[in-house]
Amino acid sequence: MDRIADQTTGGSDDDLYWWCIVHEVVEQGPMCPGQDRLGPYATALEASRAVEHAQERTGDWDKADEEWDSGH
Repeated sequence: MDRIADQTTGGSDDDLYWWCIVHEVVEQGPMCPGQDRLGPYATALEASRAVEHAQERTGDWDKADEEWDSGH
């Protein structure tokens, strides 16, 4: 996956892509406030899948919580 984990390694926000949860569109660079965006992502395609990715991760966390609670 092309998700950018650390913005301090070069580039700028202008080069990165975000998913705006308010407008439901991919944005390049800092457009909407940070609390309204998911990302950053290296490509527009990855940003367009941000909600799907977040849902997958939430499912993974829910599963881990269930396993923890059941002692497995």
